[in-house]
Amino acid sequence: MIKAIFANESYLKYLRFVLTNSPGYLYDQANSMMNDFVDCEIERIRTTGIYIYTLLIFGFLILGVLVLVVVGCIIITSKKYDEFWNFILNNAQSSLAKLKSSAIDRLVLIHGIDYSLESNIDISGNRLKRKVKISVYMQYIKRLMIFFMAASSYYLLITIYLYPKCEDLMINRPKLLSNFSILRSNLRILAIYSRENTSHHFMRKVPQYINFPTPWASLNKASNILREKNKELRDSDMKNVMSHELRKRIFEKVDSDTKVLDYGTEAAINAVIFDCENRAFFTALPLATIYSVFTNVMKIQSEINQEFLLADRDSKNLINDNLDFIISITAVYSAALFLLYFCYYLQYFNYQIHHLDRISILAEILPIDME
Repeated sequence: MIKAIFANESYLKYLRFVLTNSPGYLYDQANSMMNDFVDCEIERIRTTGIYIYTLLIFGFLILGVLVLVVVGCIIITSKKYDEFWNFILNNAQSSLAKLKSSAIDRLVLIHGIDYSLESNIDISGNRLKRKVKISVYMQYIKRLMIFFMAASSYYLLITIYLYPKCEDLMINRPKLLSNFSILRSNLRILAIYSRENTSHHFMRKVPQYINFPTPWASLNKASNILREKNKELRDSDMKNVMSHELRKRIFEKVDSDTKVLDYGTEAAINAVIFDCENRAFFTALPLATIYSVFTNVMKIQSEINQEFLLADRDSKNLINDNLDFIISITAVYSAALFLLYFCYYLQYFNYQIHHLDRISILAEILPIDME
């Protein structure tokens, strides 16, 4: 195309190729693709989150239903327990005379002991006027509530705190990486259009220029994008996914010999924006000054590349640490339930079984009339 211009030949057939492959168009497409990628990744994470929350809620509902079923069984068992004791106590009064008579017969007939004391026991067989209520169901419900509270605490901890925190990290990670990519590409656009006030700028090389944005419009667009992305880096959600070292290099200081990076990449980007907007277009800058701007941009880009790799590594480790913590909490919860069952519930159930065995022996001893 340049050869055609200097030869005073038509260059329009080359212009479309130049426009299509110009930095502005390519970077616009790259930025658009990056934004689409971030949106797709966020949608995938949120969809996964919906599945996880659905499973957690479903598990919590199953736990609630099981608790209600167990409570119903406890109430029914408690009623049967009360009925059994009332049955024994009511029939025990009428059985005492028979027991005493049997004991006296054994003393007289087998042991030859003369036992002629009169009985002072009421053998009228009167029933208890008031029913006895043991109310053992409260013992079971109290122990059941310990399990229910432990399970509820686990589900609430996962649903309300642990997984939402991990989900926020996974959502902000692609945003952070996208920010670095967009900062890097728009810095180059800023540097390219900052030299358009010289005799070397593209518009002067294309007399038949058509449908091309002005250098100032392109520079202003890149500046606004850089400011916006710099501002997003200061968002608290974005900072949560950064390591301490990364926050220091962005907002405080970069350990480098480059003076422009003395106060971090954020301040360096703002300084380059100021130079390009307030000097490049309003001052006839020599090529040495423009070269200095390009040099600073290249050094900042190099630092952003390192910060991108640091952000990729540290954010991945941070998410993995949170996932490992969730796994650890789940393992501790499972082990606690295991110990709770064997050290508490199983002992209590064995005691209740032994207690029922003794009650059965009592029922076998008493000559109860099944009326």
